[in-house]
Amino acid sequence: MRARVAVLAAVLIALSICLPIVAAFQLAWHLAVSTQQDRLTLFNDHAIRRASLTFSTAKDTLKSMASTGFTPCSDEHIAKMQLVNANNQYIAGIGYIDREGFLRCTALGRTTITIKHSPSPHVLDDGVSVIRRMMPRVTGSEPRIVLYRDNYDVLIDPKQLVDISLDEGTQLAVTLEKVGVLAERGNPNARFVQSLISDPRAGTSKDYVYAAARRGEWTAIAIQNIDQIDPEYTRLKEALIPIGALISLLFIGASIWIIRWCNSLKADLILAVWRKEFTIHYQPLIDIRNGACVGAEALVRWPRRGGGFVGPDTFIPLAEQSSMIFSITDQVIASIVREMAPTLSAERSLHISINLSAADVSTGRVLNVLERELDGTGIRSGQIWLEATERGFVKIDDARDVIARARQHGYSIAMDDFGTGYSSLQYLESLPLDALKIDKSFVHSIGKATANSSVTPHIIEMARTLNLACIAEGVETDQQLKYLAEQGVQFAQGWLFSKPLPATEFMAFFARRKAEFGLGAEATDGGSQLWPRAASLATP
Repeated sequence: MRARVAVLAAVLIALSICLPIVAAFQLAWHLAVSTQQDRLTLFNDHAIRRASLTFSTAKDTLKSMASTGFTPCSDEHIAKMQLVNANNQYIAGIGYIDREGFLRCTALGRTTITIKHSPSPHVLDDGVSVIRRMMPRVTGSEPRIVLYRDNYDVLIDPKQLVDISLDEGTQLAVTLEKVGVLAERGNPNARFVQSLISDPRAGTSKDYVYAAARRGEWTAIAIQNIDQIDPEYTRLKEALIPIGALISLLFIGASIWIIRWCNSLKADLILAVWRKEFTIHYQPLIDIRNGACVGAEALVRWPRRGGGFVGPDTFIPLAEQSSMIFSITDQVIASIVREMAPTLSAERSLHISINLSAADVSTGRVLNVLERELDGTGIRSGQIWLEATERGFVKIDDARDVIARARQHGYSIAMDDFGTGYSSLQYLESLPLDALKIDKSFVHSIGKATANSSVTPHIIEMARTLNLACIAEGVETDQQLKYLAEQGVQFAQGWLFSKPLPATEFMAFFARRKAEFGLGAEATDGGSQLWPRAASLATP
């Protein structure tokens, strides 16, 4: 277990150091990429709006020129084309085409160059034909996009579609459905652009960070080299790494707390309850009057790996604080039934005492557990004695009701470790008890000049006054035993007779005592008549 905790400690601390810092780097990278993709998407939106506006203006120009009514290529007609061309920043030129498809005049005047537009493979839904690139022979300028319908064509400078403000190094492409790429800026990779036209998305590759946006018929693709995001990445790292370091410290603190908790007695106790590691040792109870073994007190033991046991004074209070005591009580009862049922069924004079917690006494839940576990085992309720310390009777009204119910079921009730609390004669008279157990600290004072030495006879007298049986705990010497017998104490337990024994050893001890001393002087079926008060209160 300790080795596992050590490995867990190493792993948790390593993760606490590494994960937040690595996460800070990853988050910085993700935010830098995301920020850049957002900017590229913004560029795409601007480019699409500009391209859409340019084409819309060109189409409006074609429509307006077709409705002028001027004689084709007359002075008035050419002047109109010049006016429209001059007042429209998106238009690079206007021309008139006759019925045979020859260009007859432009905004620059009548032409002597014979140009015939070939039918375009790209015809938009509104009937406008598009030529992606054509070299104007009239002006001899750079290639232009041509839109034409009926007798007019309009020239557009491709640069007009991508004439927006971009970050340095940004590459941009604008495409139109049914036509293809119409304009580019920054010489983007053609194959990469084509892959994004069919599947517009944002992302990163080995070389690029990119974003593609589709709005209606238009698609814009903005691309940057991956190293362009380094300044933003550096800025975010400088902001996030201190936060990651702080989180690392918090995680390290939490890891240390977890490790300490895993090494704590409470963690071990939780695991022990879950694994049902508890065992039962039986402390024989001896009838002082004839030396017979009349029963045993069941003492829960928690074995530790490597040998030895955790003392009940250590783990029982912890179990009571965390409500694990209920599970331990249940395991104790189940173990007693499993180990002792055959012996108790065969020896009706024998009984087993079970220690109850304050919570068991106040809630009474243990009675339901006993009823369930004893059903069909052959063990009679009179063979089960229930013990609780004075602290278990703090909620006296609840305790009184539970004790009354227990005695109705046939169980006998003893107050354990008597004399260490605050019980008074009036307090005891109000509880339907059967016996008092003198705490071993008073038994050990017998024959010694101590503060406790004068208390023991008062406890014995109190038990006698209340007609309660008296049991002495922790008897270790013949002198103590002799004194107790002289004072009329009926029963004793302690190392003078035997240490607490595992079930098989206890049954062997019982058999030896039975062969040597027989049964208790007043033993009856179930042992209930060992208690004077039980006899006097028994229902006829």
